[in-house]
Amino acid sequence: MRLNFIWLIQAWAFGSYFEEHCLKFIRENKEFDEDFLMEDVSKLCLERMVSLVESTDRKLNDVLVNLLIEWLRSGKNIDAARNLTLTVSFKGLNNDDKIKFYKNIKNKMDSESSVACANHIFDGDHESSPKFDRTKIMKVLHRVKS
Repeated sequence: MRLNFIWLIQAWAFGSYFEEHCLKFIRENKEFDEDFLMEDVSKLCLERMVSLVESTDRKLNDVLVNLLIEWLRSGKNIDAARNLTLTVSFKGLNNDDKIKFYKNIKNKMDSESSVACANHIFDGDHESSPKFDRTKIMKVLHRVKS
């Protein structure tokens, strides 16, 4: 099977039948055409979106965050935003991408869910990431509460 960016998301949405082909395509391509991926990302259900995110091994860092944001913008509800956020691991993503993602979801949910999501997104990174900037993150979280 010959895969390209146009068919990647559609093949992934189909289910596990094309998963190995998709993973091979992701591993072999250093650069991703974000526009092609954005067009179809809303077709993925929560399970397939989480599976895609976790299968990339963080290779798509900024593209990955943009895909998550686009998926949520495509009409997904508050439960989908919370469930996606609490299911996906954010370890390994840089703080700027985490903040960008959080800014895009914070207004989609109630304050309890927002706090739970913030804790999940930012929790534990100060131990594993030398780039952790507690002050910057706290400023963002403080602005969200106001």
